[in-house]
Amino acid sequence: LFLFAMRYLYIASNLRFFKSISILFLVAISTLCFGSVKMKLLTTADFNFYFTDSTAAYINTIDTIIGNRLGQLQRRLNYHTSRPIDVFIESGQVDLQHYYEEREKRISNGEIILARERVVLNVNQSAQAISESFSLIAADILVDEMMYGGTLQDKVKSTNLINLPTWVLPGLRLYLTYGWSPELDNQLRTVHDEYGLQDFNAIPQRYDDIKGAAFWKFMEHNYGESAIPTVLYMARLTRKFNASVYYSFQTSVHDIYMDWKDYYSRAYSSDQKKPNPIDGIPLDSDLLLDFLVISENEYYTLEKSFTGFSLFKNIINPSSRRKILNLKKNEVPLPKFAGAISNAGKKVSLVCTSSDGVVVYNLDRSKKSVPISGVTYVRTVGKDQYFAQSSLLSSNIWKYTSGKMELLASTKGYINSFDVSGNSIVWAESKGPKTLIKKASFGTADYSLVLESSHNIRQVIFANDSTLIYNSSENGIWNGKLFNIATSEEFDVTNYRSNILSHQYSDKVFVEFLDRGEFSAIYITEHIKAKDFYTYENLEPTYFNMASVEEQSIEVEEKNNNIDSLESYVFQSPVHPTTDFTVSNYDSLQELNKNSISNRIEGEAPEYFS
Repeated sequence: LFLFAMRYLYIASNLRFFKSISILFLVAISTLCFGSVKMKLLTTADFNFYFTDSTAAYINTIDTIIGNRLGQLQRRLNYHTSRPIDVFIESGQVDLQHYYEEREKRISNGEIILARERVVLNVNQSAQAISESFSLIAADILVDEMMYGGTLQDKVKSTNLINLPTWVLPGLRLYLTYGWSPELDNQLRTVHDEYGLQDFNAIPQRYDDIKGAAFWKFMEHNYGESAIPTVLYMARLTRKFNASVYYSFQTSVHDIYMDWKDYYSRAYSSDQKKPNPIDGIPLDSDLLLDFLVISENEYYTLEKSFTGFSLFKNIINPSSRRKILNLKKNEVPLPKFAGAISNAGKKVSLVCTSSDGVVVYNLDRSKKSVPISGVTYVRTVGKDQYFAQSSLLSSNIWKYTSGKMELLASTKGYINSFDVSGNSIVWAESKGPKTLIKKASFGTADYSLVLESSHNIRQVIFANDSTLIYNSSENGIWNGKLFNIATSEEFDVTNYRSNILSHQYSDKVFVEFLDRGEFSAIYITEHIKAKDFYTYENLEPTYFNMASVEEQSIEVEEKNNNIDSLESYVFQSPVHPTTDFTVSNYDSLQELNKNSISNRIEGEAPEYFS
């Protein structure tokens, strides 16, 4: 009877029933994620912005960032979205990762998602992080429409007929978002080291994303940028992935797998001379949020589990592990490796955020509240605590002592890390494509530019009053560096095969946490004075880092790789065929975006979004 009623409603209401289900689903997710805050709506040609009074100032900057990224994605995919994308601008910590993971599981099992995905952007991020957060979802939206259509009828038909391996679309999303970054390169290098690349399909399923990203990078390397849309459109036409590859390039998937293996094996074999340390303390990098090493025998970890977030005390010899405290449901950890666990003298404390501001726990479970919000990084020195408030438009560093707040530094860039020594403060600031290291003294508004780099820099620490230690991705792997402030000399102090996720430096220990997949580990050594660090004259770039430099330095010769005579084939909108997106005047779309400010429609968001 229920199925009969469903069929009757479907016929009688012309899909109104299913539209209602879609809206109810959207209401539920929106309510869970955004509470009962009254949101406003601003519509442009490409986006529906949902925002509050506190986030309204960020709209223009975000519109520029994600508008440029959307244009890049549409060119790469040779597809233009049929309607504006919903973008929610939030100032708190919003995490939809679990929702997206569950969505991918449902799609892989043949279920059909009716509600269109939404982009949630946190303004307490750098421009690069916002661009990447947007790309992860926007790539999904574009590919989903491109492959399965935009209406219920198309989704029902296409989702159950198009047969794609589980790694194809998640890997594409990852590659379109990050390119071939040091993080992705590190993940596949780890797979190569632990499992080898002899059998593409034998790589464990948990590495599907990186396996798919590596496949698409190889396809673009072999067949040019048109490889991605060509394979996707052919997969929609032929319904089978193997057939789409054959019709696109007149070669079998097996041969492509073999070439893929040779391509990456050759690359990582050349990186074999870079060592990794041994005998580390294994930790799950996905569950670890922060750590603090007190000595070579004692350390603390903040970890995520199915019950929430917990702080643990760990002793190496004799081996023991004890839970110190659990965070409450309304308490949220700081961003990963943001100095949440600190040691001032003999007092270990944990910093987290709540709706009332910052909460500081001591090991005896006593706690205090600090009236500050939007904290992204923290340092503790003696009885004083220092907080960074970093957002897309500006960043501040505050000193909190004896119940009083004092502003120490303010800048228009995004501060990703800082440290304090005596009356001096130093910070790493992301500004456009560059990272700046700046230094200031307490009580002054002036700062000095210590270092300007075209590479990413993070976790800057005072080694002494005149020397800094930090991590840099300069050679394609996150390695440690020293910088002498007085002489402006820079030294390489590690030459690892794997990325350093985080490091610590104190008068007792020097610590590094290496990203090696399921074999990630903390490595602890006794304190090393800055003058005693072993330094390298230079580090040889990784294979792909060197290859990208060579590609940028040569003039690219355009080649016609469509050996299957696809020139007569028109890339189409899956639902309503129109024109070839490539040969149409794409610049006119950019002009539309530039002028869209005059066509914006403002007003309150529909009630169900509140």
